[in-house]
Amino acid sequence: MDSFLACEWIDYEGEYLEIPVGGVHLWLIEPSSVYERYLDSAELLRYERILNPEVRASYSCAQGGLRRLAGIYMHRLPEQVAMRRQARGKPYVEGAPEFNLSHTCGRTIAAFSLEAIGIDVESAGRAVHARELATRFFFQEETARIMS
Repeated sequence: MDSFLACEWIDYEGEYLEIPVGGVHLWLIEPSSVYERYLDSAELLRYERILNPEVRASYSCAQGGLRRLAGIYMHRLPEQVAMRRQARGKPYVEGAPEFNLSHTCGRTIAAFSLEAIGIDVESAGRAVHARELATRFFFQEETARIMS
């Protein structure tokens, strides 16, 4: 990898949005009860079984929020976006940009890109062993850049 991607925080309420080549859009998905109406029948069933209010809110925020954001890029209403799962459970939407999601401490962050993307957020108070994580999940060149 020769350079890091250009990341841009998005605060957008329009109908159409494009990701620039080599770019990444980052979204903070704020908790909202509106996301519940974007859940499909299987997600809604799972949602209703979650007893912890914080976990319920996080689930609807993640699933409904991703559907809303994918819809922006696809020019579709969230209810028209079909979320699928890869063999290991990672969500994807055919025809949408690549995306990934992470959440911690009530915050949900999504990254959208034209290329495969990953994102992870952690609480600032959590002890993280960066070298161990980088060695386990990244290529050697990426680990060297992170450690430098």
